[in-house]
Amino acid sequence: MPNGVAIWDRSLLDQAQRVLAATRGVTVLVHDQECATEKRRKRKRGKLAQPGASWRLHPPVLRALGLKRKIALGPWFVPAFRLLRALRRLRGTPMDPFGRTRVRVAERELIAEYLGLVDQLIGRLSPATAPLAVQLAGLPDGVRGYEDVKMRNVESYRQSLAALRAQLDETARELSGRLTAGRRVAVLAA
Repeated sequence: MPNGVAIWDRSLLDQAQRVLAATRGVTVLVHDQECATEKRRKRKRGKLAQPGASWRLHPPVLRALGLKRKIALGPWFVPAFRLLRALRRLRGTPMDPFGRTRVRVAERELIAEYLGLVDQLIGRLSPATAPLAVQLAGLPDGVRGYEDVKMRNVESYRQSLAALRAQLDETARELSGRLTAGRRVAVLAA
């Protein structure tokens, strides 16, 4: 280093800025800092410590075993996260390790139910049944949440579905009775 150049630790940045602000003439403050890519490379080679990160999770598997609180997972768990990320390609397949939980089973059942509902609605759609059909088609929007919250919303969805289907059946019967009075008309019924 040339004469007159001082190297200060980063922790003294505020003090260095005050000294430089009070110095007459040309002064330069150079931050020598590694970029994120270089730090990543060093961490990968084991030459730099991992940052102190932690995650607080309450996995469904542990909840099913009776654990009632979240657990803290630190940097040591990163390889397991990487494994889970690699296994994401198994989602929705018979090999999905989490596909047999009650929430995932219910989600798949809901998809099949909804497709059947849409087929039924298309067959019964008319100007008189359109408002009920729109309500029925929008019911799945209420199925949200995580684990128990979602399961409560599924139950609420199924109750609303039964009530609205009964109204749709009644409206279709009334419409069928009015249309067939004195005319020959084909009406699709479920």
